[in-house]
Amino acid sequence: MTNDVFLQAADVVRDFRAGKGGLKALCYARASQPGPVYALALRALGHADPLKDTISRLANADDTTLEHNHVLVMATEALLGDGVPHRRRRLEGSTRDALRIVKTHMPEFACLLKKPDATSAKSHNATSATPYLPRAFRVNLDKREYPEINDEADRMRLTLEAEEQCILRVQDQLQNELPPEAKLTRHPILRDFLLVSAPDLKIPFHNLWVVKTNQAVMQSLASGLPLAALREAAIKLLPSLKNVCVLDVCAAPGSKTFQACNYFSGVHANDLDRRRCEIILRRGKELVSTKAVRSANVVAGLPINSLVITSNDALRLKDTGCQIIVCDPTCSSSGIYSNKDASLAEAAGVAKTHADPAELSQFQIKLLTKFLTKFPSALLVSYSTCSIHSVENEDVVAAVMEDETGISKEWELWNALPEWPLRGKKPYTCCLRADKRQKTDGFFAAIFVRKSLLKRPS
Repeated sequence: MTNDVFLQAADVVRDFRAGKGGLKALCYARASQPGPVYALALRALGHADPLKDTISRLANADDTTLEHNHVLVMATEALLGDGVPHRRRRLEGSTRDALRIVKTHMPEFACLLKKPDATSAKSHNATSATPYLPRAFRVNLDKREYPEINDEADRMRLTLEAEEQCILRVQDQLQNELPPEAKLTRHPILRDFLLVSAPDLKIPFHNLWVVKTNQAVMQSLASGLPLAALREAAIKLLPSLKNVCVLDVCAAPGSKTFQACNYFSGVHANDLDRRRCEIILRRGKELVSTKAVRSANVVAGLPINSLVITSNDALRLKDTGCQIIVCDPTCSSSGIYSNKDASLAEAAGVAKTHADPAELSQFQIKLLTKFLTKFPSALLVSYSTCSIHSVENEDVVAAVMEDETGISKEWELWNALPEWPLRGKKPYTCCLRADKRQKTDGFFAAIFVRKSLLKRPS
């Protein structure tokens, strides 16, 4: 794979226009640096329409074999991004050729694209339909086992103290990296999440030292809710977290998987898409201190301090002894404010079908029912979506708990993260919701606890 991010971005733009997938999914599947490539591709697609005629004319000229998506990426970078790349950067020959064309016709491109000044940028931010959300970072916690400590309360106390020191260290380092105008805060409930608010600044977050050294991971605050709630419940209900394993059934792109690696002993990450499993494996080797392995199947149990990755249909998974299950199935993604795939696809003339929440809910009910009825080892199960539609959220919970299989006799809804201000719609106020009022995306999470666990002595 080439290290030329401009060439990678051009490939992603081409595949997106061909309808081969969503923009972020294509970046994670094809790019060595998904973040920068996504930014380049997003900018290029957002300004493709005013440039299309000129770029087509240049790319189709007799004296060039340039691919017009490549010229588009270079033109938008030169005029709207960081400017013309330095000649000493490691660029492929085709990128240098595209850059030569862009330089030659810079005045023509400049007439078609005007870089917004600071005043217009602020005005655009103020009137934009997409709300500004702070950038969220999850601290990659130092994981210590304390095998010499026999008392579980003492072990947990030492673990939490070490995590607190780790978070404070990363917070100080991140504060030193940020410009003075940026505001850094620590979330009061999800304590290992740091929020950076800088609406009028252009900060290359992927290049921050704490990110490049894997001390912090960029992760949506909302997506951290299920694991945070599961951990809180596990600490209160389980006698020990020492040998607790987690099954993440729809794991890609892996944010919840790696959060689980921070909290629990072993993690089994599964996803139907093999390419996305390879992404989890690659990221896992960089982000977690546990041993990340790719496995065809998990027969029984997980090695402690391990991340095992499989690619299977979630509906065909079998109980392998995990006490905690994370179920975050395919949904409408209606809560992701920054998801521009639909508008970009429309502008690019790509046929992109919108998922029907009612149809999706049938699959969601089927999947959740399976894990509540066919996995006797499970003691805690989370169900979550990045949807704002009740039909994918509270209605799924209602359908499962009212199911004739007797799930409500075996399972009970847990009052997840009581401090979290936005709750599920009545009567499911024990569930969690999130939206822009919590400075994050739209989200829903429910925690199911096996009733036999509630009867155990604390």
